Amino acid sequence: MTPISHRAFLIALTAVFVGALALRIGVTSSFVGLGAPPDYDANPDQIDYEFYASQMAAGKGYTEKSGQPGARRPPGTSWAILPAYLAFGRSFAAARVWFCVMSAATCVLVGVLTRQCFGAVAGVIAAVWLALYPGHFYYTMHFLSETPYGLWLSAALVLTITGIKNRSKTAHIAAGACWGLAILTRPQLIFLLPVSLVAAWFATATTRRERLFTWGLQACLVMLVLLPWVGRNAVALGKPTISTIGGHGLWGANNEVVLNTPHLAGSWVKTSTLRNEQHPLFGSEIEMEATAWRYGFEFIQQNATQMPYLCVMKLFRLVWPMTDTPNTAVRWAFALGWIAVAPFLIAGLYLGWRQARGPALVLLIPMASIVVMAIVFYGSGRFRDSCAPAFLPFASLAVAKLLGAVFPALAATPTTPAATRQPTVQAA
Repeated sequence: MTPISHRAFLIALTAVFVGALALRIGVTSSFVGLGAPPDYDANPDQIDYEFYASQMAAGKGYTEKSGQPGARRPPGTSWAILPAYLAFGRSFAAARVWFCVMSAATCVLVGVLTRQCFGAVAGVIAAVWLALYPGHFYYTMHFLSETPYGLWLSAALVLTITGIKNRSKTAHIAAGACWGLAILTRPQLIFLLPVSLVAAWFATATTRRERLFTWGLQACLVMLVLLPWVGRNAVALGKPTISTIGGHGLWGANNEVVLNTPHLAGSWVKTSTLRNEQHPLFGSEIEMEATAWRYGFEFIQQNATQMPYLCVMKLFRLVWPMTDTPNTAVRWAFALGWIAVAPFLIAGLYLGWRQARGPALVLLIPMASIVVMAIVFYGSGRFRDSCAPAFLPFASLAVAKLLGAVFPALAATPTTPAATRQPTVQAA
């Protein structure tokens, strides 16, 4: 129970959606241009994502310029662009507005998610915060994975908590499908499966069986969503894979250059800069990725004593507020945005764990997956901010508690007859 009625909450989320959409369209129009093509200098990844979407819209499938099937990039981001291209042709303006709509919708979902976990006041705060958070709305200007990933992540979290509260198999099935689409957008989220299994196993004795069943149900749906794409790659490329970039990420983050260059420690470099006579890289994309995996693992084995240092630096880069960009305004916007979140996040983690341990654990699972991914590959503010739909609910809870202490009326709980009181989130 909170002082915000259901109707007022819906009105607030509608206002957030409209405001977030206007902000994103305005920023994109001002700094990029709604009709502008993707900018290689801003981020080269978006060139690939947009190109694959245009190939599919033209009926050529997920193929390279040569017409050969490719999997250099996971398909989720290109699939997210595709509806706009199918409806309006290869219109950059339509695709950019569509990305703005998806990003604004994510703000609404995070508001719903936070209400499920910590109440309506925190829900409104979270929706507004995500709408204004630079690490979220900035990427809407570009055809990058952050926007569709944030949408699928927030939808998966809402459905997972709905399934747990209502014991709804339908919600868990839908959640599993959303997790699968999130993984197809950013494959590193695959670490979610072992992390969530550990969380389910260490649940209390009374809930362990139910949690393991939930994990199994969602994991099956994840696999069903991944299967067509992985099967396509097995047939077309000769390897059942989500993408052929993972090996390059591992080697690019674990090599002599990164280890021996202080300002690069914990980050990565392009594998094209690592090629030499001792480390040739040639062949098909499958062969090159396999070689990159081998080089990365060989480096880890040969430098085992240095890996703790490298892992610490990866985690440092994950939480460090400054980003590696020559754009001063962007760098400081990202830094100040994260600095404003961090203290409330720390307080919110403590409060959330005490107030609603079950939902808090669900939110922690994708956050823990990002930490594991950073340790294996490298740390980046992009990885951290992509998880904003999971960590902003905690920060918003801390802000709501602070506001309740300053303005007692916000903390008041309406009197409700005992017979009509609903179970608390903690009990669920």
